[in-house]
Amino acid sequence: MRNTDRYFDIYPKIVRAGRETTITLRPLFDHVRFGIELPEVHIYPAEGRPTQTTRVPPASPPATLDGGDLHIRYHFGSEQEYTLLLGDVRRPAAEFRLYALDDDLFDRRPYKGDIHIHSFRSDGKEAPAYVAGVGRRIGLDFMAVTDHSQYAPSLEAIRAFADAPIDLRLY
Repeated sequence: MRNTDRYFDIYPKIVRAGRETTITLRPLFDHVRFGIELPEVHIYPAEGRPTQTTRVPPASPPATLDGGDLHIRYHFGSEQEYTLLLGDVRRPAAEFRLYALDDDLFDRRPYKGDIHIHSFRSDGKEAPAYVAGVGRRIGLDFMAVTDHSQYAPSLEAIRAFADAPIDLRLY
């Protein structure tokens, strides 16, 4: 994790390509709050990013401060990765990654899961059913209880939710 990800919340990180979007950058701690002056803002597409030998200027999109949040409007022209820099281009104070996707990918729902979770049947701390329940509560779509050298804990978790109408696939 980059240090800037620890100090700022940036959203959305994934935007629709071919549209103007407002990106919000929120400082998480007082020591990284924005002052009364707007910082320099630069955005580079990953394809075509200027190097030290080129003289192509970066995009400097309009930005505003509102209640301590920095709002940046930018037209993400094509599907690719973008780099947002705050401060001087050569020595930025902060650097963030954004991703623009065409509608065919942007509209898809990603599945989230964990295929390596332990219960107290090996070196975990909770029962297999509890581990599965917490997995669903935090938004997992699938998970596998993988206690060392044991298959029974995963079957125990599966049985615990066999009659429950949950949208969680257990392995």
